[in-house]
Amino acid sequence: MGRRAGALFENMSIRSKLSFFILLAVGISLVTGQSIQYRLAAQQLRERDQEYAQANVRQISTYMETKIKNVIERLFYIRLDPSFSNAVENLLLDKNEAMDNLVVNSISSTLSLYKISEPMISSMYFYTPRYCYTDNT
Repeated sequence: MGRRAGALFENMSIRSKLSFFILLAVGISLVTGQSIQYRLAAQQLRERDQEYAQANVRQISTYMETKIKNVIERLFYIRLDPSFSNAVENLLLDKNEAMDNLVVNSISSTLSLYKISEPMISSMYFYTPRYCYTDNT
């Protein structure tokens, strides 16, 4: 088979041989160019996807940091709330057990208000040596 192709090639005119080589060169150039173009496009897509993923991670990180800061601020506001501070002080220092229910109700309502105002807070737990509160959610 190889000899036949060689003999066929030798019997071709110069014009046919030249056309064959030009066609072969163009075909090789096209295949090589397309292969290089495909690899470059694939690399650019990977890089772009990686950049988008990193941007999303940064955005989520910023969002979560903001939400956590809001929750921490809410906790500080609870502590600074005069009705809450007074109620806790009464609960810890006043030995009058008859007033405990009123004080605990005050603490519970304050904690519930802050829980409702911040969706990231799903439940709260408050503990003192004399009493502990949980909203059971």
